[in-house]
Amino acid sequence: MRRKLFGLPALFLLATVVGTASLAGLAGASSPSSGNGKFNAATWKPTLDAPLPPMEAPLSFHLSDQPAYWYDNQRTDLEGILHTRSLSAAVAGVPTKVKFEIGEPYTSQTHTVSSIVWPVGAKGVPFIQQGSFAGETEFELSTPGLYVFQCRVHPYMLGAVVNDDPTTPGADLGKKVHWIDGTDMPTSADEILFIVSKFFIVTEPANWQYYSPDHPVVWDPQFPAAPVMTYNADGSPNLIPNLNDYFHQKYHLPQTLNPPTKPDVQGVGEFFVDTQFEKSAGKDKPGSITTYDASTWEMTRKMFLPGINMNFSDSKLALAPTKGRMLDHIGFEVRDLAAFCRKLEAAGVKFDVPYMKEPSGIGRALITDPWGTSIELTEGFNQ
Repeated sequence: MRRKLFGLPALFLLATVVGTASLAGLAGASSPSSGNGKFNAATWKPTLDAPLPPMEAPLSFHLSDQPAYWYDNQRTDLEGILHTRSLSAAVAGVPTKVKFEIGEPYTSQTHTVSSIVWPVGAKGVPFIQQGSFAGETEFELSTPGLYVFQCRVHPYMLGAVVNDDPTTPGADLGKKVHWIDGTDMPTSADEILFIVSKFFIVTEPANWQYYSPDHPVVWDPQFPAAPVMTYNADGSPNLIPNLNDYFHQKYHLPQTLNPPTKPDVQGVGEFFVDTQFEKSAGKDKPGSITTYDASTWEMTRKMFLPGINMNFSDSKLALAPTKGRMLDHIGFEVRDLAAFCRKLEAAGVKFDVPYMKEPSGIGRALITDPWGTSIELTEGFNQ
């Protein structure tokens, strides 16, 4: 199993798409009056004219490896108001470019910035790169409304910008958007508003569901307490006075999360749970694999694979080599693999398959650790 390849709930894609919608007001774009005096996040309140706090140009996102903050606008002062850091906003009619930065110290991977949702009639869309890269790129906003971007290599990475119409009240999502399924949809559609709510849950760790092993807990996700303008299929306006109140009423929030319970039926063997965004002390990258004994449904071990090294917990079961089993081997993409392999050889590491470069240009080597774990080292899969 390669560390970089993870599953993606389709919900993540939808979530980002709409969540960004409430960005429209982000710029406080409906009224420039919010620019009088210094902005104070502690005292600022949303209004119809300034539904969301001001965000000044240039708009920029740092693509990040940190859970939820994949498209990070760096506005930590607004997170308590917006309940996300994956949104930015501009004022329609004012030429605005959005800058995307990919590289250290925010990410050690290459990514794409590809548009998946945009206002009907927008220019320069779809905005797509031919492959992943490190560096900078820019996109210029045109038509008012919601724009959503995704990394095609890591599809759970989502960010959005709302180009707000200053002539309408509330954070304006636009009349129609080209939706992720290829259709054009009015912004008041239930599907869009559902995904907007999920966007704020997916991109804000404080809104995630945290279960207790032994007692019920209350889950009460928060959303911007901002007026939001959407539109019906016939083009008529549909104003939501307070997005936070609207979602709480529509989705019956808060809710009670009961402790998880073991299955009633005994299983056979062991199974693996890939928890992509779980963090571990001393690691700067998230990601873990947890194994369970299906006969008792007890956790037997947990492996963290966020960086160069790995953490393994003690196992109650006898260890066995991975080769030929369901988890045959694990893999790591390594920069300058040839030099890295020379270092390993100098340190006394024995190779099952020494470093070689295939005709495709992929570098490859194979080793086995002292506990029998087969490890494949590669270079070139991220090109």
